[in-house]
Amino acid sequence: MRAMRDSGIAGHVLHCDRIVEHELETLAGKKAFFFSCDHDEEGLATLLEYQRVLAVTKKDIPLVEGLIEEYEINRIILLDPDARALMALLQIRDPDQVSMGGYCTSTCDRYWRDLVDASTIVR
Repeated sequence: MRAMRDSGIAGHVLHCDRIVEHELETLAGKKAFFFSCDHDEEGLATLLEYQRVLAVTKKDIPLVEGLIEEYEINRIILLDPDARALMALLQIRDPDQVSMGGYCTSTCDRYWRDLVDASTIVR
């Protein structure tokens, strides 16, 4: 991580298969963001013990809703949003606390354009 910092990289996304508390305790900080695509409410709660930002999919919105009263959540990144999921998230969070995100592992030009389109709500 030090070499990356020296190269000008501002932070790191740590993609974890499992949420392991001692790893969070050791590595969590302003420059590291933990992301797990396989989690449950307990896993999200563990993440929130160490960070105030979550990246979730639309299926996770009910889990987040259950954690809002118990944990301080500064920002929610909604991965691969659609209009319905975005509207559902905006029912429980203010617009300035919601971001859109994606995770693409192959040819991504169209993916990112579609993500931008899906992240826009016309009223």
